Amino acid sequence: MMRAYSFAELSQKEVINLCTGEKMGRICDIEISAKDHTVISIVLPGQGSLLGLGKSTETVIPWCKIECVGEDTVLIKLSAEEQSACCVPKRKMKHRLFGG
Repeated sequence: MMRAYSFAELSQKEVINLCTGEKMGRICDIEISAKDHTVISIVLPGQGSLLGLGKSTETVIPWCKIECVGEDTVLIKLSAEEQSACCVPKRKMKHRLFGG
């Protein structure tokens, strides 16, 4: 049986890319499908920002790219090209919550 995680638990974990070894930061948001109520992706604040403040980008990582959720870390597997493609302009919260 797969363990369930609260957002509070996930936001405390460091995200590490297994392909590059890079520490990418901590989860600041998640995207949930309004249709089937599943997590679509995790969201990290833009590089060099504190909780996403002051940056106009964020990193949106598809849930399918998560390899493992451990006690202290979330391990993802993204090539350098995929990682670049995940860096997107910051969107408003309501778009995430309602699938827009």
